[in-house]
Amino acid sequence: MARQSLTIITGPTGVGKSAYAVALATTCQGEILNADSQQVYRGCDIGTGKLPLRERRGVVHHLLDAFAPDQQCNAAQFVARADAVCVDIHRRGHRAIVVGGTGLYLRSLMFGLCDAPPSDPACRQALQQRYAAEGGAALRAELARSDPDLAGRIHPHHATRLIRALEVRQLTGESIRVWQQRHTPSPRYEAQWIGLAMPRGQLHERIADRIRQQLAAGWLTEVERLSRDYGPDIAILQAIGYRELLAYLHKERSWDDTVSRIMAATRQYAKRQMTYLRRLPMIEWITCGKTIA
Repeated sequence: MARQSLTIITGPTGVGKSAYAVALATTCQGEILNADSQQVYRGCDIGTGKLPLRERRGVVHHLLDAFAPDQQCNAAQFVARADAVCVDIHRRGHRAIVVGGTGLYLRSLMFGLCDAPPSDPACRQALQQRYAAEGGAALRAELARSDPDLAGRIHPHHATRLIRALEVRQLTGESIRVWQQRHTPSPRYEAQWIGLAMPRGQLHERIADRIRQQLAAGWLTEVERLSRDYGPDIAILQAIGYRELLAYLHKERSWDDTVSRIMAATRQYAKRQMTYLRRLPMIEWITCGKTIA
C-alpha cells in the first residue's frame, strides 16, 4: 500500500480530541476518521461522547455509526474500513485526520495486525456471554492461570482485550503475546501524531462535568433502549458507564453509587490511556486548558 500521509489526534478520554480535530480540519481540507472503538456503533451517541452534528461544522466524519449495536467491530474490521477511507480521502486531495484514544485501533492502523487467528464467532459469543454472567474478574482469573503477566496488564473492565486474549489461548494454545512478538511492525502510513494532555485535576473536572451532562441528556434512557432492543449482552453495554447504568436498571446499586462508579472508572481509563500513549515517542504533546470543548 502507498505510504499516504495522515494526522493522528489522540489523548485520554475527555481531553477534547473531537473538537480539536474539527478545528484543525477546517484549516486543511481535513476529513475525520473515527478511531474510538465505541463511537463506531449506532444509537450510542450520548454515552460515547459523539460530537453533535451542529458542532462538526460541516466537516466530514467517517466510521461514526458504522456498525449496529448488536454487531461486533474488531481491529481487523476497523483497519480494513479505515484503509478504504484513507484511500478515498487521499484520492480527493483532502487530509485524513484520525481521531481517537483506542490504542489497539491506532496501533493496528499504523503498524498492521499480528498473524493471530481471526475471531471465531462461536468462541467469541461464548466468552461474551460468560463475561456478562460472571464478570471480568472471573475471566481475568482464568487468564492468569495460563498467562499471569498478560492478565496483570488487562483491567477486568476491558472486555474486548480480555475476551480476545482468552479466545486466542483457546484457539491456539498460545498467548496472544507470543503472536504479537512474532509481528515485526513497520509504519503503513506517514503520520504526524498529536497528543492532547491536560493537568490531572483539570481533566478529572472535565470528566465529571461531561458525565453529568451525559446523564442529564438522557444517557440512562439510551442504555434502557439498547438493552430492550438488542439485549443486555451486546458489547457496547459492557463499556464504561453503560455497564454501570445497566446494573442500576437491574436495581443492583443506588443512583449515587452508580454515578460515583462511572466517574471513578472513567478516570482510571484516562490514566491507562495516558500510561500507554506516553510510551509512544512519535507523539508531539500539546497541553490543553479547560477552553477546549
